[in-house]
Amino acid sequence: MRTVRVILVCSLAAGLAGCAADAFPWTKAALRGAIIAPEEAERMRLAAANKLTAELLDAKAGAKLPTTLALAKLYNQGGGFETGLSLIEAEEMTRWEQTVANHPKLAGIQPIPSLVLRPERDGPAVTLRSLREASARIGSELLVVYLQNDRTEEHTNAASALYWTVLGLWLAPGHELRAETTMQGIVVDCRTGKILGSAISKAREEKTCAAMAVDDQRRRITKEAESQARKDLHTRIGQVLSRVTAQPLAAAR
Repeated sequence: MRTVRVILVCSLAAGLAGCAADAFPWTKAALRGAIIAPEEAERMRLAAANKLTAELLDAKAGAKLPTTLALAKLYNQGGGFETGLSLIEAEEMTRWEQTVANHPKLAGIQPIPSLVLRPERDGPAVTLRSLREASARIGSELLVVYLQNDRTEEHTNAASALYWTVLGLWLAPGHELRAETTMQGIVVDCRTGKILGSAISKAREEKTCAAMAVDDQRRRITKEAESQARKDLHTRIGQVLSRVTAQPLAAAR
């Protein structure tokens, strides 16, 4: 009976605190405050996960149109799954503004400033929940979140054997360069957290050059791959926005 009381109190406290459903904090609180068999704890965790999944599948888009579009660009920290909010450059922002301009039910686009992000307790600052909350703070019903990953490779070929000569460093095409940019994006309903659509783009550029031209050529093909991937992502996200804004969402304001 004592164990049951502890579980109920912990569950109620977590519920009043407004904890995120996808983090299952009530389960963690119960595990800290009571002795529960591992199989029972696992059953509770799976039940909570199944409930959340069912709620997301049953959820209907609740965004009210017209609205502004919130925008967040993420980057990987340390090459792992931890992400942070990245600064969107002026040229890239202009392209997003042009993408949104084609949709009459979208009244503009605004990037999420890092100042309005509230970190989760004992967790990362950038989560889907924190981005939805930040979007609501700036008055946006829809949110676009995207991630960019750049990769470069460099190899030498048989022509590099001529590098020992003075002219070979400038003339022999002994280096093979490759630049690849992959981008992923999602459109999110800020009210329900439902993902309304997703898009992915990938671009690759290759170049063979001499040793003394490696740095310049690497920068050039990296920029070209990045530009092509961004252009493709904007087109694909634009198609998702067209489909989303054409559907009957919540009543207009």
